[in-house]
Amino acid sequence: MKHEGKYHFSHEHIMIPIELDEDDEVKCNACEQLLTEPFIGCPPCQFFLHENCFHVPRSMDHPSHPSHPLTLDPTPPHPYTCNACGSHGKAFGFGCGAHCEFHLHLRCAILPETFSYDDEHPHGLELVFEPPSFKNLGTSDDSQLVKIPCYICNENQVSWLYYCEACEYVAHLKCLLSKYEEMESYVVSDYSSDQEDDDYDDIIQNLRI
Repeated sequence: MKHEGKYHFSHEHIMIPIELDEDDEVKCNACEQLLTEPFIGCPPCQFFLHENCFHVPRSMDHPSHPSHPLTLDPTPPHPYTCNACGSHGKAFGFGCGAHCEFHLHLRCAILPETFSYDDEHPHGLELVFEPPSFKNLGTSDDSQLVKIPCYICNENQVSWLYYCEACEYVAHLKCLLSKYEEMESYVVSDYSSDQEDDDYDDIIQNLRI
């Protein structure tokens, strides 16, 4: 069967569909996660992308940084620190071109705005971009607000969280998703107003943090 090649702005050569051999462990150059089929690549350069990573939009408006649009950069500054999870990144990332020093891993930029996993919490969790606070009992002083620690690691790290307001349940996204590594399929929120590609609804179905 003849496969039609594709070009991606991040690579100079044509890319073709590729099948994994048994026991192969190859990482995607965009998200740094292990490749699962379908994926495409340039074998001579050892450059490979998930099919879904291939279709990630080159820019997006993200609610965590409403002042400027974010642009997909295949060669971001190294090392950069992801504003979502606090980890370093060296692969594809979304960044602010307005010199805000704001960077997101590709996989963090497209996390769903809501998350449900009954084994962890009975209610749906909402993605929030800073730790929620509550007021110390017995005081009316707003300066005495206390950050709610992560339910999993019991720390107050500055990173994005999944949050249930009714229960004051907080989980760092990195803690939650690493705790359940078998979760490999997320529904992607549409942050882009320009859906020119019919495949956009399928972006990043199989990423793990």
